[in-house]
Amino acid sequence: MFKHWAMMLVVLIGACGGDAATTTPTTRVPQPVATTQPAGNEGGFGAPAQAEGEFAAFGDRSVGVRGELQLATNGCWSANLGESKHLVVFPIGAAIPASDPTSILTADGTALTSGSAVDGTVRWVDVDSLPGGPSGRWAEYVRFCQPSEQQVAVFDSIETAFEPGTLSEPDLAALISQATFTEAWPCGYGWAMSTDDEMVGLFIYQRADIDPATRQVVLPDVAWSAEVVVGKHLFANHCDDVFELWEPNPVVAARWPITAGTLEILDELPAGEVSAEVRATLTGAVATTDSGTEVPFGPIDLFNRSFGFLAG
Repeated sequence: MFKHWAMMLVVLIGACGGDAATTTPTTRVPQPVATTQPAGNEGGFGAPAQAEGEFAAFGDRSVGVRGELQLATNGCWSANLGESKHLVVFPIGAAIPASDPTSILTADGTALTSGSAVDGTVRWVDVDSLPGGPSGRWAEYVRFCQPSEQQVAVFDSIETAFEPGTLSEPDLAALISQATFTEAWPCGYGWAMSTDDEMVGLFIYQRADIDPATRQVVLPDVAWSAEVVVGKHLFANHCDDVFELWEPNPVVAARWPITAGTLEILDELPAGEVSAEVRATLTGAVATTDSGTEVPFGPIDLFNRSFGFLAG
Protein backbone atom coordinates (compact mmCIF):
# COMPACT_ATOMS: atom_id res chain seq x y z
CA MET A 1 0.00 0.00 0.00
CA PHE A 2 1.45 3.29 -0.99
CA LYS A 3 0.83 5.98 1.53
CA HIS A 4 2.81 8.95 0.36
CA TRP A 5 4.57 8.70 -2.91
CA ALA A 6 2.93 7.88 -6.20
CA MET A 7 4.77 4.82 -7.38
CA MET A 8 5.03 4.92 -11.15
CA LEU A 9 4.87 1.43 -12.66
CA VAL A 10 6.47 0.51 -15.94
CA VAL A 11 4.56 -2.16 -17.82
CA LEU A 12 6.68 -4.68 -19.62
CA ILE A 13 5.06 -5.94 -22.74
CA GLY A 14 6.28 -9.27 -23.89
CA ALA A 15 5.63 -10.53 -27.39
CA CYS A 16 6.36 -14.07 -28.47
CA GLY A 17 7.31 -14.67 -32.06
CA GLY A 18 8.96 -17.75 -33.47
CA ASP A 19 11.59 -19.18 -31.19
CA ALA A 20 12.43 -15.86 -29.36
CA ALA A 21 10.63 -13.55 -26.98
CA THR A 22 11.01 -9.80 -27.40
CA THR A 23 10.38 -7.09 -24.79
CA THR A 24 9.70 -3.41 -25.41
CA PRO A 25 12.37 -1.09 -23.98
CA THR A 26 11.62 0.03 -20.43
CA THR A 27 11.82 3.60 -19.18
CA ARG A 28 12.97 3.99 -15.57
CA VAL A 29 11.28 6.84 -13.77
CA PRO A 30 13.44 8.24 -10.94
CA GLN A 31 11.86 7.38 -7.64
CA PRO A 32 12.95 8.49 -4.17
CA VAL A 33 14.40 5.97 -1.76
CA ALA A 34 13.01 5.81 1.78
CA THR A 35 14.92 7.60 4.52
CA THR A 36 12.73 6.58 7.43
CA GLN A 37 11.97 3.17 6.01
CA PRO A 38 8.24 2.49 5.51
CA ALA A 39 6.86 -0.44 7.47
CA GLY A 40 5.46 -3.65 6.08
CA ASN A 41 4.41 -3.46 2.47
CA GLU A 42 4.33 0.36 2.31
CA GLY A 43 6.25 2.03 -0.48
CA GLY A 44 7.59 5.50 -1.07
CA PHE A 45 10.01 7.84 0.59
CA GLY A 46 8.69 7.65 4.12
CA ALA A 47 9.37 10.56 6.46
CA PRO A 48 12.21 12.71 5.10
CA ALA A 49 14.12 12.67 8.38
CA GLN A 50 17.85 12.95 8.85
CA ALA A 51 19.76 9.97 10.19
CA GLU A 52 22.12 10.20 13.17
CA GLY A 53 25.24 12.11 12.13
CA GLU A 54 24.17 12.39 8.51
CA PHE A 55 24.49 16.18 8.42
CA ALA A 56 27.28 16.50 11.00
CA ALA A 57 29.68 17.88 8.39
CA PHE A 58 27.56 21.02 8.10
CA GLY A 59 28.30 22.21 11.63
CA ASP A 60 26.11 22.49 14.67
CA ARG A 61 25.05 26.15 14.51
CA SER A 62 21.39 26.34 13.54
CA VAL A 63 19.32 29.47 13.03
CA GLY A 64 15.86 30.03 14.41
CA VAL A 65 12.92 29.94 12.02
CA ARG A 66 9.15 30.27 12.22
CA GLY A 67 6.77 29.13 9.51
CA GLU A 68 4.12 26.76 8.27
CA LEU A 69 4.48 23.17 7.06
CA GLN A 70 2.95 22.11 3.78
CA LEU A 71 2.35 18.59 2.49
CA ALA A 72 1.94 18.36 -1.28
CA THR A 73 -0.29 15.79 -2.98
CA ASN A 74 2.82 13.86 -4.06
CA GLY A 75 3.89 13.43 -0.44
CA CYS A 76 6.62 16.10 -0.41
CA TRP A 77 7.04 18.21 2.72
CA SER A 78 8.05 21.86 2.52
CA ALA A 79 7.95 24.85 4.84
CA ASN A 80 6.92 28.42 4.20
CA LEU A 81 9.48 30.36 6.22
CA GLY A 82 8.89 34.08 6.15
CA GLU A 83 8.86 34.99 2.48
CA SER A 84 10.68 31.87 1.30
CA LYS A 85 9.68 28.25 0.79
CA HIS A 86 11.99 25.25 1.07
CA LEU A 87 11.94 21.47 1.05
CA VAL A 88 12.20 20.08 4.56
CA VAL A 89 14.44 17.48 6.16
CA PHE A 90 12.95 16.68 9.57
CA PRO A 91 14.95 16.10 12.77
CA ILE A 92 16.32 12.71 13.76
CA GLY A 93 13.57 10.32 14.84
CA ALA A 94 10.68 11.88 12.91
CA ALA A 95 8.33 9.31 11.39
CA ILE A 96 4.97 8.86 9.70
CA PRO A 97 2.48 7.40 12.21
CA ALA A 98 0.40 4.46 11.02
CA SER A 99 -2.76 6.17 12.31
CA ASP A 100 -2.37 9.21 10.05
CA PRO A 101 -0.14 8.97 6.97
CA THR A 102 -0.64 12.69 6.27
CA SER A 103 1.19 13.76 9.43
CA ILE A 104 4.68 13.69 10.89
CA LEU A 105 5.37 12.48 14.42
CA THR A 106 8.51 13.95 15.98
CA ALA A 107 10.77 12.01 18.34
CA ASP A 108 9.16 13.69 21.36
CA GLY A 109 5.66 12.71 20.24
CA THR A 110 4.54 16.01 18.68
CA ALA A 111 2.19 15.46 15.74
CA LEU A 112 2.57 17.93 12.86
CA THR A 113 0.32 18.17 9.83
CA SER A 114 0.06 20.23 6.69
CA GLY A 115 -0.74 23.76 7.82
CA SER A 116 0.93 23.37 11.23
CA ALA A 117 2.59 26.59 12.42
CA VAL A 118 6.03 25.67 13.74
CA ASP A 119 9.12 27.10 15.39
CA GLY A 120 12.44 25.40 14.88
CA THR A 121 16.15 25.57 14.27
CA VAL A 122 17.49 25.01 10.78
CA ARG A 123 20.76 24.43 9.01
CA TRP A 124 20.69 25.59 5.40
CA VAL A 125 22.27 23.02 3.09
CA ASP A 126 22.93 23.71 -0.58
CA VAL A 127 21.46 21.06 -2.84
CA ASP A 128 24.90 20.50 -4.44
CA SER A 129 26.30 19.62 -1.01
CA LEU A 130 23.66 17.14 0.17
CA PRO A 131 25.01 13.91 1.73
CA GLY A 132 25.33 11.12 -0.81
CA GLY A 133 26.10 13.36 -3.74
CA PRO A 134 24.14 13.61 -7.00
CA SER A 135 23.08 9.95 -6.90
CA GLY A 136 22.22 9.86 -3.20
CA ARG A 137 18.78 9.62 -1.62
CA TRP A 138 18.59 13.32 -0.82
CA ALA A 139 19.44 14.27 -4.39
CA GLU A 140 16.60 11.99 -5.53
CA TYR A 141 14.34 13.58 -2.93
CA VAL A 142 15.02 17.00 -4.45
CA ARG A 143 14.66 15.78 -8.04
CA PHE A 144 11.34 14.15 -7.24
CA CYS A 145 9.89 16.97 -5.15
CA GLN A 146 11.35 20.24 -6.35
CA PRO A 147 14.06 20.04 -9.05
CA SER A 148 14.63 23.81 -8.95
CA GLU A 149 15.38 23.83 -5.19
CA GLN A 150 18.68 25.50 -4.28
CA GLN A 151 18.77 25.07 -0.49
CA VAL A 152 17.10 22.51 1.76
CA ALA A 153 15.93 23.42 5.27
CA VAL A 154 17.44 20.76 7.53
CA PHE A 155 15.56 21.02 10.83
CA ASP A 156 17.58 20.10 13.91
CA SER A 157 14.57 20.86 16.11
CA ILE A 158 10.93 21.54 15.40
CA GLU A 159 7.92 22.22 17.60
CA THR A 160 4.44 23.70 17.51
CA ALA A 161 4.74 27.47 17.17
CA PHE A 162 4.91 29.41 20.41
CA GLU A 163 1.84 31.56 21.04
CA PRO A 164 2.17 34.39 23.60
CA GLY A 165 -1.36 33.99 24.97
CA THR A 166 -0.77 30.41 26.09
CA LEU A 167 1.28 31.46 29.15
CA SER A 168 -0.18 33.19 32.20
CA GLU A 169 1.63 35.94 34.08
CA PRO A 170 2.76 33.46 36.79
CA ASP A 171 4.09 31.16 34.04
CA LEU A 172 6.06 34.03 32.52
CA ALA A 173 7.34 35.12 35.91
CA ALA A 174 8.54 31.58 36.64
CA LEU A 175 10.53 31.51 33.39
CA ILE A 176 12.32 34.70 34.44
CA SER A 177 12.98 33.71 38.05
CA GLN A 178 14.43 30.36 36.93
CA ALA A 179 16.37 31.70 33.95
CA THR A 180 20.09 31.11 33.55
CA PHE A 181 21.54 33.66 31.15
CA THR A 182 24.33 31.96 29.24
CA GLU A 183 24.25 33.54 25.77
CA ALA A 184 25.81 36.97 25.15
CA TRP A 185 24.69 39.00 22.14
CA PRO A 186 27.30 41.60 21.18
CA CYS A 187 26.53 45.07 19.84
CA GLY A 188 25.36 48.41 21.16
CA TYR A 189 26.07 50.48 24.23
CA GLY A 190 25.13 47.91 26.82
CA TRP A 191 24.44 44.22 27.24
CA ALA A 192 22.01 41.68 25.79
CA MET A 193 21.90 38.21 27.34
CA SER A 194 19.62 35.22 26.92
CA THR A 195 18.92 31.70 28.07
CA ASP A 196 20.16 28.83 25.90
CA ASP A 197 16.78 28.51 24.19
CA GLU A 198 16.63 32.30 23.68
CA MET A 199 13.20 32.37 25.28
CA VAL A 200 14.15 34.82 28.02
CA GLY A 201 16.19 37.89 27.17
CA LEU A 202 17.83 40.57 29.31
CA PHE A 203 18.52 43.99 27.79
CA ILE A 204 20.48 46.76 29.52
CA TYR A 205 21.46 49.71 27.33
CA GLN A 206 22.90 53.15 27.86
CA ARG A 207 20.42 55.84 26.77
CA ALA A 208 22.24 58.99 27.88
CA ASP A 209 25.79 60.20 28.24
CA ILE A 210 27.36 59.06 31.48
CA ASP A 211 30.57 59.70 33.34
CA PRO A 212 32.99 56.98 32.11
CA ALA A 213 34.33 56.77 35.66
CA THR A 214 30.93 55.66 36.93
CA ARG A 215 31.34 51.93 37.49
CA GLN A 216 28.33 51.22 39.70
CA VAL A 217 24.73 51.95 38.74
CA VAL A 218 21.71 51.44 40.97
CA LEU A 219 18.67 50.55 38.83
CA PRO A 220 16.40 52.08 37.81
CA ASP A 221 18.57 54.90 36.49
CA VAL A 222 17.58 57.55 33.93
CA ALA A 223 20.81 56.95 32.00
CA TRP A 224 20.06 53.26 31.42
CA SER A 225 17.17 51.23 30.02
CA ALA A 226 16.78 47.82 31.63
CA GLU A 227 14.17 45.15 30.96
CA VAL A 228 13.54 41.43 30.69
CA VAL A 229 11.58 39.93 27.80
CA VAL A 230 9.94 36.52 27.39
CA GLY A 231 9.04 35.17 23.96
CA LYS A 232 10.48 33.44 20.93
CA HIS A 233 13.06 34.46 18.35
CA LEU A 234 13.95 37.44 20.53
CA PHE A 235 17.33 37.85 18.85
CA ALA A 236 16.31 37.28 15.24
CA ASN A 237 18.32 39.68 13.10
CA HIS A 238 20.08 41.02 16.20
CA CYS A 239 22.55 43.78 15.31
CA ASP A 240 22.14 43.06 11.61
CA ASP A 241 20.90 45.50 9.00
CA VAL A 242 20.45 42.80 6.34
CA PHE A 243 17.16 41.00 6.87
CA GLU A 244 16.95 37.54 5.28
CA LEU A 245 13.66 36.43 3.69
CA TRP A 246 13.39 33.44 6.05
CA GLU A 247 14.17 35.31 9.29
CA PRO A 248 11.28 35.41 11.77
CA ASN A 249 10.03 38.44 13.63
CA PRO A 250 10.45 38.37 17.42
CA VAL A 251 7.39 37.04 19.24
CA VAL A 252 6.99 38.80 22.59
CA ALA A 253 4.82 37.44 25.41
CA ALA A 254 6.01 39.80 28.16
CA ARG A 255 8.24 42.85 28.43
CA TRP A 256 8.84 43.96 32.01
CA PRO A 257 11.13 46.67 33.42
CA ILE A 258 13.92 45.96 35.87
CA THR A 259 12.92 48.01 38.91
CA ALA A 260 15.76 47.12 41.26
CA GLY A 261 19.32 45.87 41.05
CA THR A 262 22.93 46.94 40.99
CA LEU A 263 24.89 47.09 37.74
CA GLU A 264 28.65 47.02 38.26
CA ILE A 265 30.79 47.76 35.20
CA LEU A 266 34.07 45.86 35.39
CA ASP A 267 35.91 47.28 32.35
CA GLU A 268 36.54 50.76 31.01
CA LEU A 269 33.88 51.96 28.61
CA PRO A 270 35.23 52.79 25.13
CA ALA A 271 35.33 56.42 24.09
CA GLY A 272 34.48 57.75 20.66
CA GLU A 273 33.55 55.59 17.68
CA VAL A 274 35.37 52.46 18.80
CA SER A 275 34.22 49.19 20.33
CA ALA A 276 35.69 47.06 23.07
CA GLU A 277 35.01 44.09 25.29
CA VAL A 278 33.15 45.22 28.38
CA ARG A 279 32.09 43.02 31.26
CA ALA A 280 29.65 43.78 34.04
CA THR A 281 27.60 42.08 36.74
CA LEU A 282 23.98 42.49 37.74
CA THR A 283 22.98 41.60 41.29
CA GLY A 284 19.79 41.97 43.28
CA ALA A 285 17.75 42.30 40.07
CA VAL A 286 13.96 42.53 40.27
CA ALA A 287 11.52 42.73 37.37
CA THR A 288 8.01 44.08 37.92
CA THR A 289 5.10 42.49 36.03
CA ASP A 290 2.13 44.31 34.51
CA SER A 291 0.12 43.55 37.64
CA GLY A 292 2.85 44.88 39.92
CA THR A 293 4.28 41.54 41.06
CA GLU A 294 8.00 41.67 41.79
CA VAL A 295 10.10 38.87 40.27
CA PRO A 296 13.68 38.53 41.61
CA PHE A 297 16.29 36.86 39.39
CA GLY A 298 20.03 36.57 38.89
CA PRO A 299 22.83 37.29 39.72
CA ILE A 300 24.14 37.55 36.15
CA ASP A 301 27.55 37.99 34.55
CA LEU A 302 27.19 40.33 31.57
CA PHE A 303 29.50 40.37 28.57
CA ASN A 304 29.60 42.40 25.36
CA ARG A 305 32.62 41.79 23.17
CA SER A 306 31.58 44.66 20.86
CA PHE A 307 30.43 47.38 23.26
CA GLY A 308 29.98 50.53 21.18
CA PHE A 309 29.53 48.77 17.82
CA LEU A 310 26.35 49.38 15.83
CA ALA A 311 25.24 47.63 12.63
CA GLY A 312 25.49 49.61 9.41
